[in-house]
Amino acid sequence: MAHFAELDENNKVLNVLVVSNKVAVVDKSEQAEKWCNKHLPKTKEGTTWKQTSYNKKFRRKFAGKNYTYDPVRDIFISPKPYPSWVEDLNNHNDWVAPVAWTRGLSSVGYPVDNTQPEMAVEWDEDVGNFKGIEYNLETATPTGNEYWWNSNTQQWDLINA
Repeated sequence: MAHFAELDENNKVLNVLVVSNKVAVVDKSEQAEKWCNKHLPKTKEGTTWKQTSYNKKFRRKFAGKNYTYDPVRDIFISPKPYPSWVEDLNNHNDWVAPVAWTRGLSSVGYPVDNTQPEMAVEWDEDVGNFKGIEYNLETATPTGNEYWWNSNTQQWDLINA
C-alpha cells in the first residue's frame, strides 16, 4: 500500500490516506501523485496530494496531520514541539532543544548506567531546560526529587529533596 498526504496552500498536512499499490507502482511517481490529485477526496478546495513513505525511504519522515512539507528540500517536517527548539538540519529528529542532553538517560528516559536516578524527563519551556522527576520503580511512584539537567557538567542537579 502507498500513503499520500493532503497538503493545504501552506504545505501543512491535513490528512493522510492509503492508496492501492496499483496506483503507486513506483515511489514518488508523478503519475501516482497526479492520479491522487485527480481522484482522491479533498478536505477543501486547493489542496494537493504528495506521497509519503511509511518506512521513511524518502521525504525524511512519514507525514502526519499538522506536519509540513518543504518543497525545496522535498521532505516532511514534524510540528515544532516548543518555541525555543531549532530545526536539526543534520538529523532525522527534525527539532532539537537549545540545551544538549547528551548523557545520563537514554532518549526514552532510562538510565544509561547505575549512577543516575530513575526518572521521567520533560522539557520545561519556561526555564529552558530538561527537568527530571525521580521515580521509585518498585512502587511506580514519584520520590519527590526533581532535577535540572546541567549541560556544563553533563549531570543531573538535584533541585529539591
